[in-house]
Amino acid sequence: LAGNPCSAEYVRRTREAYFGPLEELARAGSEKRRAHWEGARKSFGTIASWLGEDAGGERLLFMGGDRICYADVVVAALLKNLQKVLPAEEWQEIMAWDGGRWERFMDVFKRFEAEDVGVPMEL
Repeated sequence: LAGNPCSAEYVRRTREAYFGPLEELARAGSEKRRAHWEGARKSFGTIASWLGEDAGGERLLFMGGDRICYADVVVAALLKNLQKVLPAEEWQEIMAWDGGRWERFMDVFKRFEAEDVGVPMEL
């Protein structure tokens, strides 16, 4: 698991209790992983298709039009999670989907990023 080492043990323990060994979910190069990847690409394409054009004919970047709305934050959170858990080459592929839409989208959210370097919580 990539990401925050403070929470890696908790995430692995709780997810594996539900899903089984994480490495077995969709191994790199497997048909199952390819199917998941194509499903994800299609889903992001669907989200992109919901966004129409502004008055000048440009495709909108946000579901809130020219402003970030809650739905945009949800998508950004999902993408940030994917960035943390996917290999770098897969993350870069997502950023290129839909004509680079998702890279432009995430660039806007960089100003809101912060890293919690606090002490791990006891659960």
